[in-house]
Amino acid sequence: MRKAISTTLLGIITSLFLLVYSSTETKAQEYNYRDAATGLNTIWEIIWGPDNYLWVTERPGRVQRVNPETGEMKQVLDITSDVITGSERGLMGMALSPTFSDDGYAYLSYTYQGNGTIVKIVRYKYNGTELIEPAIILDNIMGAGNHDGCRLAFGPDGMLYITTGDAQNTSLAQTLTSLNGKVLRINPDGSIPDDNPYYGNKSLKNEIWSFGHRNPQGLVFHNGILYSSEHGPNTNDELNIIEKDRNYGWPDVEGMCNEPLEIKYCETNNIKEPLAIYYQSSTLAVAGIAFYDVSDDAPYVIPEFQNSILMTTLRTGILMQIELSEEGMEVIEENNIINNSYGRLRAVCVSPDGRVFFGTSNRDGRGQPDFLDSDRIVEITSVKSSIENKDKGSLFEVFPNPSFGSLNIKSTSNSISKVSIFDMLGNKMTEIALDPNSSHYLQTSDIVSGNYHLRIESGGQIENKIVNIIH
Repeated sequence: MRKAISTTLLGIITSLFLLVYSSTETKAQEYNYRDAATGLNTIWEIIWGPDNYLWVTERPGRVQRVNPETGEMKQVLDITSDVITGSERGLMGMALSPTFSDDGYAYLSYTYQGNGTIVKIVRYKYNGTELIEPAIILDNIMGAGNHDGCRLAFGPDGMLYITTGDAQNTSLAQTLTSLNGKVLRINPDGSIPDDNPYYGNKSLKNEIWSFGHRNPQGLVFHNGILYSSEHGPNTNDELNIIEKDRNYGWPDVEGMCNEPLEIKYCETNNIKEPLAIYYQSSTLAVAGIAFYDVSDDAPYVIPEFQNSILMTTLRTGILMQIELSEEGMEVIEENNIINNSYGRLRAVCVSPDGRVFFGTSNRDGRGQPDFLDSDRIVEITSVKSSIENKDKGSLFEVFPNPSFGSLNIKSTSNSISKVSIFDMLGNKMTEIALDPNSSHYLQTSDIVSGNYHLRIESGGQIENKIVNIIH
């Protein structure tokens, strides 16, 4: 199916763009968009932390910890004096340790001035206020003005995976004595796992996991599968599944193995073709990716996003939904959720309660920034799960929603119901018992304005609603 889809894309590019762009305008009406934070500068990474805050890198060299409900930002690191910027250089990817709640480790990648531009990976420790105790985990990755990578992600195996660009030297991607144009895999302390493909080979770089990459800027694991988005030159941006010791072709192959010389090269060089390409006649400048897979009863779940990769693009300002097959190995459908409404997009993340957050990168030297509020983080929720005047469910009704002083919670269940109300950080505000087919009027005048998660349990069923309290 993957090849059939790709062939169709290649054959009807003009029609596809018209179709996608027109369908996007209709689809966009199904979602609410809210500025979760403003006043940022060239957002590179957004992570939902285990502390229920957004962790954000800004390319000039700052890390912000952002309250997703209020937009309040706390700067936890400023390394602007150490980071070399300009073109695509600067502070880039970030990953939080899988055991962050215990060890507080945050891993950052950035460029600095050495013998030319150099990229390194540094581990910091969060002490509850700021990131301290920098420890270099990996150094001396060649950098350049462009094509520096550098996205980080922890795998289910506990290893740290790192994308690197070819540093504008295309031959490095096929050179196994170079860290460039690769996906790297290391232990959290920087040592080399003994099951890496070139472990113990003194003449090759033991950190290498896969090679033949141009400039991969997206990286995410789901169900043990590692997905990566990668910039093509002028055509053929790629969405790849990364596998151990596979060659992804650059610079000898662009996109699919579909040209005569490429076909021959692919047959003899263990080439892994992309899961999808964008497109043979143009590029989107693909960037950050996230996987949407949340609980079906999550308060903000967007059902049509389930089992999908969400991918941002820079040049075209698109947030694309790429729905995958159940096993995650084929593309089923693609939809544009955002279509250049916010300018250049580089980062996206999904919260456990089903919300989507994306970040703009309009101050990166190639966008058109609005200096009144600069780069921003935008939250997406479904209209269906949010603010309707009267919200009907199978177990209860809630109205008015938004609430301006009181909230009527009406049970439509034939069983006794338990209603719990939580703030969006998961703190329980109150709990109410409802008799069958009864109503309860909740005074909301003393509750802080904002969105709240209302959960009802009745007769073995659970139902969730989002209520908006306004004063």
